[in-house]
Amino acid sequence: MEEDKKQVIEENAKKIKEKIKQMHDNQDVEEAKKQLRELLVSLKPWDIPLIEQSLIKEGTTISQIALMCNLHVELFREHVLGGESLKGVPAWHPLDVLIKENHQLLKDSEKLTLYVKYLDNISTEEEKNRKIEEIKDFLATMFDLKKHYFKQQMLLFPYIERRGITGVPRVLWAKEEEILDKLKDSMREVKLDPDIAKLKKNLMGLSTAISDQIFRETNILYPTCWALLSEGEWVAIQNQSGLIGYYKIDLPSNGWKSEMKAINPYEVEEAIKEEQLSKLPMEVRNSMSLGMDNYTPVKEGAFKLDMGYLSIEELESIIKTLPFELTFIDGDDRLRYFTNNSNMIFLRTESTIGRKVEFCHPPSSVHIVKKIVQEFKEGKRDVAEFWININGKKVYIRYFPVKNKKGEYMGTLEVLQDITSMVNIHGEKRLMDSEN
Repeated sequence: MEEDKKQVIEENAKKIKEKIKQMHDNQDVEEAKKQLRELLVSLKPWDIPLIEQSLIKEGTTISQIALMCNLHVELFREHVLGGESLKGVPAWHPLDVLIKENHQLLKDSEKLTLYVKYLDNISTEEEKNRKIEEIKDFLATMFDLKKHYFKQQMLLFPYIERRGITGVPRVLWAKEEEILDKLKDSMREVKLDPDIAKLKKNLMGLSTAISDQIFRETNILYPTCWALLSEGEWVAIQNQSGLIGYYKIDLPSNGWKSEMKAINPYEVEEAIKEEQLSKLPMEVRNSMSLGMDNYTPVKEGAFKLDMGYLSIEELESIIKTLPFELTFIDGDDRLRYFTNNSNMIFLRTESTIGRKVEFCHPPSSVHIVKKIVQEFKEGKRDVAEFWININGKKVYIRYFPVKNKKGEYMGTLEVLQDITSMVNIHGEKRLMDSEN
């Protein structure tokens, strides 16, 4: 029985190799692709790894086997998109973009398993070193997956949290952090003289974690967002996605477009409707415990800033809390504002407000200040920086040109900071370290 199974595997591997060669040599690619798809559909899922192993032993390269993997992934993707919960997602819609990124991630997770199999068949030190370098280069291309996860954390999660769904985002975010840690561990291992057994374990763990996360996103997160979010909410997500970037895909210029006004999470007022509730995955319905989050950042006395809303009192308190001093010189070269910190490095008095900048500096240095301001106005300079010692403190002084949205000069900002405690900082101290 085992011999029969082995023979079937070898026969299928031979057929697949023929089709891959046709595709690789550009010989009737579409027909070869069609036949390869038909063959893959007829195989059991557990046959694929055995066939890959057989191909590797015969010397088939990883890029050639990847052609088969890509088709296998496409079949998986078609199965996913064929589900009722994600029907009707337009091409290049923000949700479709995330699905396309997962398509790429799934290909890469399969490549990781191929690399593990190649490591099982290394016979020389030279071959090992060559394959290690190849794996290192490939892992480096995967670090953009944090863009995929960051879009979900910052753009999708706030919309479902607004509707009282908080458990799912927390779990998914934790899993995303685990995947990024596994990627870092794999890269760290491959940069050393790696223990092959440990490297294989890391790569397989990373591959499995990515695949599992794709399953969670496809079956839980995406159906939830598709059922709940309005078109205006998707517009807001699309508008901000470009700031973060994408995982191994390029968006076309003629992608999804909408005339709807962008709606931010804090602007969503309607709770989940009964018909929406029925479309949510069971895992989401079972974990819903909170009602609608009705918080609004638009408080009485607050005014809209570029990003968010603040009252005058809040803004002044925030500025006073900043660990540096600010001084603003306006477009007429007059001192218009400075922060009234409790421990000022350079003492200033309210009587200097409105004073010409040239009269705020000693005669010995005023020509330098005027030169810097003039270069800012002419667009010849973006920063001027100095550091000096004052009363045992190391003080960092920087000047920046302040410009409006049109890029027009509005004034100069001086930033003073006591960096004495920072000069000798080494290594890292992370947020989690504060618990110890």
